[in-house]
Amino acid sequence: VPVDISPTFQLADALLEAQKQFKTH
Repeated sequence: VPVDISPTFQLADALLEAQKQFKTH
């Protein structure tokens, strides 16, 4: 199990959520 993909996926999720919140605002 690659641990490098864990933080990357989390970062992508956070970025997506931030973009969604920005669009909602």
